[in-house]
Formats: sequence, C-alpha cells, structure tokens
Amino acid sequence: MPKTNGNKVQTVAHRTAETDPAEQPVGSLPKKYPSPFQVLVATAATVLLAESAIMLSLAIVGPLHPLLALALDSLALIILVFPALYLSIYRPMQTHIAESKRAEESIQKLNRELERRIAELAASNRELEMFSSSVSHDLRSPLQVIDGFSQVLREDYDDRLDERGRDYLARIRTVTAHMAQLIDDLLDLSGVTRVTMRREPVDLSRVAQGIAHDLQRREPERRVEFAVAEGLVAEGDARLLRIALENLLRNAWKFTSTHAQARIRFGAVADAGGPPAYFVSDDGVGFDMAYAAKLFVPFSRLHTTDEFPGTGIGLGIVQRIVQRHGGRVWAQGAVEQGATFYFTLNEHPAGDK
Repeated sequence: MPKTNGNKVQTVAHRTAETDPAEQPVGSLPKKYPSPFQVLVATAATVLLAESAIMLSLAIVGPLHPLLALALDSLALIILVFPALYLSIYRPMQTHIAESKRAEESIQKLNRELERRIAELAASNRELEMFSSSVSHDLRSPLQVIDGFSQVLREDYDDRLDERGRDYLARIRTVTAHMAQLIDDLLDLSGVTRVTMRREPVDLSRVAQGIAHDLQRREPERRVEFAVAEGLVAEGDARLLRIALENLLRNAWKFTSTHAQARIRFGAVADAGGPPAYFVSDDGVGFDMAYAAKLFVPFSRLHTTDEFPGTGIGLGIVQRIVQRHGGRVWAQGAVEQGATFYFTLNEHPAGDK
C-alpha cells in the first residue's frame, strides 16, 4: 500500500478550509474572488499582451483585415472597460448583500429581544394579579377580625371601659377602616392597569352630569353649582373614563367643602393641531404649584386626613387611565384660588388598543 504523506494531507485540508466560502464571516467577500488591485494588474498585463500580439501581427502579415481589426479593437475596449464595471457594479452589489445580511441579523436579534421582554412583561402581570389576590385575601381577613372584635368590645364591654379605653378602641377601628380603604384603593389602581379596554364613543358630558347629580343628592345641604359643557364626546373605554371623571369631580367636590358656596366646571379647550384638552376646575382650597409633581403619585397627599379625608390614590388612578388612552394629565392651581385639572385622550399612539 502506498504511504500517504500526512503533512501534504494536512496542508490540502488547511487550504480547503481557507477557500471555503461557508467559513467566511458575514459581510466579507469570499477569498476566491480577486481584489480590485489584482484585477487591474491582470487587465494591464492582458492589454500589453494584446497590443504586443497586434504589433507582431502587423510586422509579419501586414495590415489586418478590417473585420479582424474591428474585433481586436472591441476586445481591447472590453478589457479596458471591465475594471470599471467590476468596481462600479460587482463590488457595490457584494457590499449591499453583506449589509443586507447584517441588517437582517440585527432585526432578528431585536425581535428575539422584544419577544423576551414581552414574556417578562406577561410574567410580571401574572405576578401582579397573584399579588392583588393575596392582598385582597391575606390582608383583608385579619382586618375584618380586628374590626369585628373591636365592635364586640364596644357593644358588650363598653361599661367596663373608661374614657381612655373607649378612645383607644375608637382609634383602632378608625385605623382598620383606613387600612381597608387603602387595600381597596390599591386593588382599584391595579385593576385599571390590567383591565381589557373596549373603545367606543363616550358622551363625557352625560357622564359628568350623572356624577354631579349623585354628589348633590348625597349632600343636598351643600351649595355647589355645576357647569357642564354640552356635547363633549370622546373615544375610549366607557367604564374607565367614568372612573377618571368620578375621581376628578369628587376631588373637586371634596376640596370645595370648606367654602359656603362653590362652583365646579367640566369642559374642554381647543388645542391647535391636537386633540382637545378636557378640564375639571373648582374654586376650592387649591394647592401650591411647587408641589404639583406630587399630585399624581399614589398615596401622596398635600393635605392631612384631618383636613380632608382620603388615601391619595384618586389622582394616581386618573393618570393611569389617561395614559392607557394615549393622553396626559396635568394641573394648575393656587392656594385658596382653586384648581384645574386638564387631560387629553388619544394624543399618542402608545395608548392601549
């Protein structure tokens, strides 16, 4: 059996791997294609050989036949033009193909990253739902027990408690009621974020009038004038928009309670080149604009619960609802000069569909 030279086999294999186009990185030309410099050198050498052959033919056989001379001239022209064609068409085409491959790989990478983030968001939403369920059950149940036993103590052992004991018991019941309200508000905030939206035309004027009627019916002794603009219709989720308006109007109702007479308005102002800005304004206690950034932070309050009851979640819920509708919300006010809350809808395409 003839012996095989191992070194030669390895050398051939190494050369084969170097010239295999499949091993080339994306975006580079395969090594089997000549460089522009090599093409120019080969072309120049070919032209020189052709000219030498023509001169030798003329010296030996004399003038060439016209058709043969034309063919040789055409061949020389093609040889001269080829480098220009190579540099202007072939190389740009190869570069374009390489760039297209890189762009395709980049898009695929971005798609994979987007899918990963969507999966993470879905997992976060599931965890939020589980947390909301846990809050609703695990925290509410102990509060109900505390409140229940406090009520029993108040009813069955009231005669055994002194004034300080009754005060402590009343504070316990007040705190548990406040905690229960915080839990409800937290669940409401979570709910407006997760609920599936159903877009349709919503008569905001009619919704505002209904809320105003309910507020006046519950406290008929208050002297509050409502001014609701007619014909304000917007596209959005009817239930969520009602929640937003209810929070804004109740907010205005609450912060005008210290005034003997009050006026609350709901309307809209035109915005050049954009959707209208709806507003709820009042002539109540107002607020200091230096603290305007805190208004929409959940559980952040500018007044104590002794001044005005509440948990500080209402405006946070309004902001979430407005953002889900592709809008924004902001406020203007001054101390003892009232406040105005503005919001837009469908201003940005980022809103939920």
